[in-house]
Amino acid sequence: MNRIKTFISFCIIATSSVAFVALFSSCSSENILFTEQVLFEVHYTNYAWGYSENGYLIDSTGTIHSFDLSKKTYKWNYKDDNGYISKDGMRNNLLHCDSVVGKVAADSLQYFRDKINGAATGKISDPVGAMADFGQIRYSAYIYDRNQQRYKEVLIQLYGDMMSDNNSAEAKHLYEWLVRSTKRR
Repeated sequence: MNRIKTFISFCIIATSSVAFVALFSSCSSENILFTEQVLFEVHYTNYAWGYSENGYLIDSTGTIHSFDLSKKTYKWNYKDDNGYISKDGMRNNLLHCDSVVGKVAADSLQYFRDKINGAATGKISDPVGAMADFGQIRYSAYIYDRNQQRYKEVLIQLYGDMMSDNNSAEAKHLYEWLVRSTKRR
């Protein structure tokens, strides 16, 4: 009977050890950073007829996170005048998201992720007044700079009271996809 107990204990310890090693050998700090990375943002703001500010962040796992700043008193981290936001600022924004509202399939996410660099080369049109009281929806992608530990915004489309667009073909595809993926969930 003692041999059986010893054998069972050995099996449990061996199995636990193998699982522990497998779990942590695949979790380098680079992989953890990669899974935290925010790739896309859709951000709506309107001050007409009351205050409304909400939107979505899509991370590198394809998770679509929603936020509603008009219902909470978060300190949201906005991009600086050059279009940058720090890694910590973006991580805090992700933590302020209210819920997970969807998931993008891995193959689709990779397809659209591959378009970000092309969109970054597009020319951004000057903003033009187009509507009144609609507010503003800002469609953005992000390129993460590991050396500087910050994100650079790639403007895809500005839609609403002021309109501005990115003239690259990749930005057009990203805009259409972001509209479909984040249509008021």
